[in-house]
Amino acid sequence: MHENKIEELKKYSANDLFEDIRKNLESIVPLDVLWGGKLTDTMLSLYLGQVESHIRRKKNKGNEIVQDMLGDYELFLKSRFSLWKKEAVDKEYRLLLRDVKDKTIKFLEKYRELNNLKKYKHGITVFEHHPNLKVNYFERIDTKEKAYWLGWLFAEGWLSKIGDSDSFEFGVGCNSEDIELLERFTDEIGYDIRYRQVKRYRNKDGEVKEFIIVRFDNKEFAYWLQCHGFIAGKAKSKNIELPKLKSRKQYLSFVLGFYDGDGIANTSEICCGSKRFLEKIKDLFNINCKITRSISEGIMPDGRVIKGTVNGLFLGADLYNEMLDNYQKSLERKRNRLTGIKQRLVQLNKAREKMRKFKLTPGELETLLWLKPMTDIAKSLGVSYGRIQHYKDRWVNKGLIKAPLQGYWRRKKNRRIKKRKVEIDP
Repeated sequence: MHENKIEELKKYSANDLFEDIRKNLESIVPLDVLWGGKLTDTMLSLYLGQVESHIRRKKNKGNEIVQDMLGDYELFLKSRFSLWKKEAVDKEYRLLLRDVKDKTIKFLEKYRELNNLKKYKHGITVFEHHPNLKVNYFERIDTKEKAYWLGWLFAEGWLSKIGDSDSFEFGVGCNSEDIELLERFTDEIGYDIRYRQVKRYRNKDGEVKEFIIVRFDNKEFAYWLQCHGFIAGKAKSKNIELPKLKSRKQYLSFVLGFYDGDGIANTSEICCGSKRFLEKIKDLFNINCKITRSISEGIMPDGRVIKGTVNGLFLGADLYNEMLDNYQKSLERKRNRLTGIKQRLVQLNKAREKMRKFKLTPGELETLLWLKPMTDIAKSLGVSYGRIQHYKDRWVNKGLIKAPLQGYWRRKKNRRIKKRKVEIDP
């Protein structure tokens, strides 16, 4: 009997946790957020960094909260409290915030201690929800498609060691505006994207953004990635190197995939923490640009502000356009062709050719200036308005010609209009 009572005391369900957090937060959230004085399941889900239906689904299905989800709650709540603290002016409210935060974290710790939690929501095997998962997808990089996805994962993906085991969790994520890439990738490897995670965060401008994540643990999938130089853990960004691929076309696809993850739109620049990685690309494609180094700052989906040094390399317009031509299915919003050196030379030669044809004496220009406006002169001679303006100002200043004052042609046009009106009126 005594043992049953102890077991009863130890029970602390997901619903108990939600109710404790709800009551705790109700004392500090704005009144207009409450409905009938209470924090709704929808709002509580958002405060926990989840989709609006998260708590409702948990209640209906009676699901337990797994370790990684509980960690997400804690990270997002901490970032929320930090935001409230920054906005708080009243000292008493700041003290209340600290008290509520401490209690909330204790509720999470209590649930963690009193429940035997699973590490992941997918349970023992990833194939339970993803029966078509191609765990050997990256065994051979034998197509431009695979090379592209490998490059994208070098920019956006990660491998995390699971505790003391020899297993790794794979994950990749992107902002909601690039969801097309995530959908295509998961379709390519046979992952059911319905099991994605959605994290909400505020960017530098205070706008609420969504970060979409897919993750799973599988030794074989992680192994083949590592065979191509993919590095597990936080050391990845500073230490990655260019993998060995079979052809120029595959390298072009790989770099384009990396660009779609860590490239700056409307330029040919790619950014990376590893200088050696960029040096290898520079040597491979004989790029003349220097590798730059700058300070980068960003906000993570869990609310953390990260700051560090990053290296940059401009690929050049010609190479960038070759990458676009080589692989047609890259991220649409970044597929903006750039003007290459050859195109610029053609444009420059055309401009020079026009200037060679432009032969006008001061006397001829003076005659034209009194016959019609400069826009019409430029159009008839096939040159720019600025070129006519340049010669007019130059020769007027030297006293070689006399030209109409500004507004001359507009006033003349207005006088003609008035004259016509007088003739029409009876």
